[in-house]
Amino acid sequence: DPGPTANVLYQKGQVAEHLNQPAVALGDYHRAVEVAPDYLPPYKALSILYVRRKDWVKAKSSEEGVLRILSRGDDPPGLWASYMTLGEIEENLGDIPTAISRYSAALEVEAAHVPALEALARMQFERKEWEDVLGLLDRIVDASPEGAPKAKAFHRKGVILEDHLNRPAEAAEHYEHALEQQDDLLPSIRRLGGAYCKAGQWKEALGALERHLEREEDPAHKTEAHYLAGKVFLEGAGKPDKALPHLKAALKITPTHIPSMEAVGVLYEQKEDWSNLVDVFKRFIKVLPPAEAQKAVTLHLKLGEVYREHLKDRDQCIHEYQRVLRLDQNNMEAHSALAKVYLTDKAMYPSAIKENVILLHNDPFRVESYRDLGKIYETQNDVDKAFCVYAVMDLLGELDKNEKIFYEARVEHLPTTTEKTVDTEMFEQIGRATCRERV
Repeated sequence: DPGPTANVLYQKGQVAEHLNQPAVALGDYHRAVEVAPDYLPPYKALSILYVRRKDWVKAKSSEEGVLRILSRGDDPPGLWASYMTLGEIEENLGDIPTAISRYSAALEVEAAHVPALEALARMQFERKEWEDVLGLLDRIVDASPEGAPKAKAFHRKGVILEDHLNRPAEAAEHYEHALEQQDDLLPSIRRLGGAYCKAGQWKEALGALERHLEREEDPAHKTEAHYLAGKVFLEGAGKPDKALPHLKAALKITPTHIPSMEAVGVLYEQKEDWSNLVDVFKRFIKVLPPAEAQKAVTLHLKLGEVYREHLKDRDQCIHEYQRVLRLDQNNMEAHSALAKVYLTDKAMYPSAIKENVILLHNDPFRVESYRDLGKIYETQNDVDKAFCVYAVMDLLGELDKNEKIFYEARVEHLPTTTEKTVDTEMFEQIGRATCRERV
């Protein structure tokens, strides 16, 4: 018996709460526990008020009073509730290990209580303790009723297996279990096909994706399902003709879906359908966001190669490589490609020279550029420049048979003395270049 004083103080606190006077209520409750330290109701009331006010330190002190009193009696539901409240308070105080111990204590009172299991699973998830989370989800599955609650737990376990542990086959198995419990669980339907794809289970993937496409209404998810179906036919089943309709369907729904465009590009390249490949790449470039500029560079380089090697369209080829240089003026692959294209037409020799000079500025020992310059100067009958180029190649030990004949036929006629001298700065530059070549 708490005695009349403590009871009256508690009742006063209750009235104050009903009158929306929490400060008065707190004072009455505190006086009640001072008068009767083992009187449970005011401790509970204090804990509730302090939790409501998010005064976690005082809430902890009050709830520990509740736990102290309940630990002496026989009230498992009350004891479990107190441990759960203390777990929440410790979480808000940032003391995660103690919060875990509080929730674990609640499970010692009632081992299959789902809220405590959920709290522990949430905290272990935040700590990325994946195996511990899986164990807790197994217990949640066992403790949950059949149907949607059990399906949700199976699905969550599948997500962890797929996203965090890279175990897609097991993930797919858990999505299947979820759908056995709830056959219209859309999150599991959406994930199942992708998990089978990651696991390389192509037949199962196709079945799951067909099911997904039958039930899906969201455009973004439908696009992804068509893309995955195309990927299965392209990479898994080796049936590119069946892949194309799915990829086109994905692009019809979402014209800017980059993975589908990439897959269509691969397909057309395999089929050597160069015209359609060019069309896809051009559309691809138009939808690329500014942050994907490097991908645009790669696509323009590929287009230049297609125009040069397969469509034999020199002008378009040059245009694509020039587009690369507008995006990345130091792209040596584009400079090299342009140098080769310009070399095919004598009218473009000045441009070929310019490109090779850029390449040599980037790499002074690029033999291919010296060789191309030598060929140009020989064709132009500019003997002195050709000789100078071949002299450098002789120094590098890279002359072929014909170049050597040209060079040696003229080197013996060179004067052996001169009144001109090499200034100190130039001499040092030559020395540094020679040292780099030896290294």
